[in-house]
Amino acid sequence: MIELVYRETGAPDVDASKAERGVAVFAAECASCHSRDDKSEGGTAPNLGQRGSIDMMAAFIARPDHPRWFGKANEMPAF
Repeated sequence: MIELVYRETGAPDVDASKAERGVAVFAAECASCHSRDDKSEGGTAPNLGQRGSIDMMAAFIARPDHPRWFGKANEMPAF
């Protein structure tokens, strides 16, 4: 998962095999609440597309109340 999130920043030194394993974990454990398309809004959890990128950080700082970030809830449930 770490490598998948790291890949979202656009970093050039991503370990592709670890990132792909992260995709599988995300699909199984996270995708029911989180989107990664960088467009969806108002879901049950923040959209994680481009997480950590300069564009994402700028958009968050400009409008932290936008539905993309904290849809219907802003607390990660315990698992």
